[in-house]
Amino acid sequence: MIRPDTDVRARGPTDTRAPRAAPRARLARLLLAFACKAAPVLLLSASPACVIPVVPEFKDPPEAKNRPPQIVTVNPALGDTVTRRDPTFTIKFNDPNGDKLFVRWIADYPPFGPNRRFITGILEFPPSADGTPLDAQSSVGVSCGEPGLVSTISLHKIMAIVADRPFVSTSMTNDLMKATDDGLTVSAWWLFAADCPP
Repeated sequence: MIRPDTDVRARGPTDTRAPRAAPRARLARLLLAFACKAAPVLLLSASPACVIPVVPEFKDPPEAKNRPPQIVTVNPALGDTVTRRDPTFTIKFNDPNGDKLFVRWIADYPPFGPNRRFITGILEFPPSADGTPLDAQSSVGVSCGEPGLVSTISLHKIMAIVADRPFVSTSMTNDLMKATDDGLTVSAWWLFAADCPP
């Protein structure tokens, strides 16, 4: 005959909590959660479509501004009235840009009328070989016979014009100081008092 066991103790409350994870397992879960959240950001930043290359901007150096030629000295003095016979007029001139220069000498201009005379043709002065500012000189002698000054005028205006571009043809303009391609000009003038015979 089997006797019932009378030494039965009441069972304590059951612990329903999950067993605590080991420290290494918790660390692994944290790293995995961070990786899942950061992955889209990393993929987006690594996408080629989001990378904008910075291209350096290259600009051509500004062109040197064209400056007008300069008449440095004149002889006789600018605007003088010359009364001696057969005088010589001289100009010394340069160009700050080293351009080729063009010179013309005119009598009784302005205005552009029948009395005006070209004392010389167009004189050309090539630029300096080393590119330094050009320094040059031009002289003309004037008399009643050359360049055929009009006898009815006793006071003749003598003018020298310097340009850094070729002069516009007289067939296209009455402005004898005008140069092509927006060239720049400078001038000097004197008065020649002469009683030229008819």
